[in-house]
Amino acid sequence: HRLDYATLLIQMKQRKYRDADESLKTLLKADPNYLPLWRARIWFSVLTEKHEAALAEAQQMGRLVAQGTLQVDGDRGAGLVAATDEQVLGLLDWVGQLVGFIEGPADTAIRPITFRQYRTTLVQGWSDAQRKAFNKGRESVSKSYAAHQQKTKKLEKETEREVRDRLAELDKKQQLARDELKERRTDLNEQKNEFRDDLREQQQQYQKDDRPLTDSLWRLGAQENMAWRSRSYLFSELQWLERRLAIEVDPIVRQQLMSEIVRLNSQLNWSDTDLVSLQNQSWSVQRARGALYRQHQQNQQMVNRLIKSSQDSLQTVDRNERRLEVTTNRERRKAKSKSGIVRVAEGKSASLGSYLVFPFELEKIRLLSSF
Repeated sequence: HRLDYATLLIQMKQRKYRDADESLKTLLKADPNYLPLWRARIWFSVLTEKHEAALAEAQQMGRLVAQGTLQVDGDRGAGLVAATDEQVLGLLDWVGQLVGFIEGPADTAIRPITFRQYRTTLVQGWSDAQRKAFNKGRESVSKSYAAHQQKTKKLEKETEREVRDRLAELDKKQQLARDELKERRTDLNEQKNEFRDDLREQQQQYQKDDRPLTDSLWRLGAQENMAWRSRSYLFSELQWLERRLAIEVDPIVRQQLMSEIVRLNSQLNWSDTDLVSLQNQSWSVQRARGALYRQHQQNQQMVNRLIKSSQDSLQTVDRNERRLEVTTNRERRKAKSKSGIVRVAEGKSASLGSYLVFPFELEKIRLLSSF
């Protein structure tokens, strides 16, 4: 039985819980009064969070205590012998600690009245010393749990103060950032409106500057058309006189025709000169108008770029506001969440290992020395 019990301890140590559960059932059937088995059985149920089963097993063990039938290993392989009073009291102190853990740190759904009824039933038939040992173990865990809770509450209060300070600082930073973004948005909107006003003024100025040039082009165009018509008329007259001259035989008439041709040629030359002057004036006005238009286009493009830059900056402000909101919410959640110290304290307060452990090393030494 000691070898089988040693195998059980190895299974528990290596967390082979399924194998350990089967071994416990088998060993308890073979040796139902073996004290170390009951300690292992109750510990294993608490370890695997089968708290109601642990209480029921503690009651079964309690009946064996009342009957005085618990057994332990004899010296030097002498088999099983009756457990001494000291060994039974040590077991009851141990079981009391486990029961205290189930009632407090384990945070089970079992009602307090059920625990009271269980304790009343458990200690029936026990001696005063046995009851004191059980209560001593139970109260030691209760006091330790109360100390853990007090420490955790203290940490929670400190964390709450830190959270309030962090939230206040966060709100302050958030408000400053919002004020800066609001001021930036106002400046950008004013800047964009100024650029649009400049664009309208440029358009009005362009129309104002372009109007006289357009009028000049219309006037020069009309004068040029008149000059062309006049030249066409003179040219037609000159051709008609030259044809007459070619067929005229009268010397006096020929002399008159030649004089008229000279006069028309002179007028035609003056007309060409006027026409060239009008064309040069028209080209000058067109160049001035083209330069004015190009300058206007450049100014418009520059202002449009400035407007687009302002709009992009406004969109950046919008993104920054959304990013600020997301960051603030994330930081607020982080600030409100429990700190790592509090979580560790809570975990330690609820952990079975914070109150007692199974004496694997002591059991190993005891088993080895019992052969």
